[in-house]
Amino acid sequence: MILKILWPRDHVKGNPFGGVSGYRSLKITFDSGSFNNLSSEEQKALDLLNDLARLDDVDALSFDGSLFPKIVIDAEKINNNYIPIKIINPEGEAILFSGVSSSYIEPNCLAHLLGIYSSGEEDKYRPIKQEILEAQSHGALHRDLFVTNSPLLIKNRNKLERLIICTPKEALKITGLYLRMKGEFEWTTHIRGNCTFRSSRRTFYEYVSRGLLPSSWKFLSGIGTQKNREELIDLGWSVLNRYSRALQARDEISRLFYLLDNASLIKDNTLDDQMAYHFDYFTVLLTAALDAEALIINKVFELGLKDVDCGIRREKFINSLYKNNSACNLFTLLNEQ
Repeated sequence: MILKILWPRDHVKGNPFGGVSGYRSLKITFDSGSFNNLSSEEQKALDLLNDLARLDDVDALSFDGSLFPKIVIDAEKINNNYIPIKIINPEGEAILFSGVSSSYIEPNCLAHLLGIYSSGEEDKYRPIKQEILEAQSHGALHRDLFVTNSPLLIKNRNKLERLIICTPKEALKITGLYLRMKGEFEWTTHIRGNCTFRSSRRTFYEYVSRGLLPSSWKFLSGIGTQKNREELIDLGWSVLNRYSRALQARDEISRLFYLLDNASLIKDNTLDDQMAYHFDYFTVLLTAALDAEALIINKVFELGLKDVDCGIRREKFINSLYKNNSACNLFTLLNEQ
């Protein structure tokens, strides 16, 4: 499922994914107190997200100081129905003051989220109120992604959709896409200490496609031992290049999807047309890659077909696959994840 995003209404500074006003920093808030008992996948995603959060194009805050600056909520000082919040830099200096409405922790709001509320169980609701205050302070500061593992907030995010509540895994996907659209291609390893590598756009997508289709890369990298190896090598690289370009087209579709809530930011409001263009390009690339694989299968297994009869929409090629188990198995293997 793709997480629906309603970006903060801050059009003057643009949108993280572009538009007429250009890109702006992606603002991430870490609900660090909720990160106990993460699954292994979510923990891995959080570790990677913490690395990316230190890049210049990412504006990250926390509540516990695990990342600076940090947000401090003074819940004991309610002033005119507002609870003061401030952002503290690493030197302990307040660099921004704001406030969040105290109405978010009043009985009617709590009952809306929880379905039930009892005024006689204040101790029970104290940690819940803190979770809600942290999420709403994130919203009061007009920030983007609120990264949390809180079951309460995740369960109720449809009621809090303007806060963009997401898990570490969801936030990592959005942040990675944002950085790729900015032209930042980062690899991070923790072997022998933290180390970050930067790569070109082409190399990045080639490595990603290799990870998604390892069998295809392994076979196509070894076809130089076959007869007609020069022709097969050219065909093999055309397959791999089309897969990596298809990933780039998919990213463009995703970027435009995250602009849907801000369609007015696109000149002439052509968002749907742009998305359709990239989707058509995406499908053409995948079809062309599969057709090139069909040509390779025909030559390697000597099926005896003309080039024009080789393709996933060609009846003669499909019939030949049914008659040759080895060719059919290889064609299937090439496209397994």
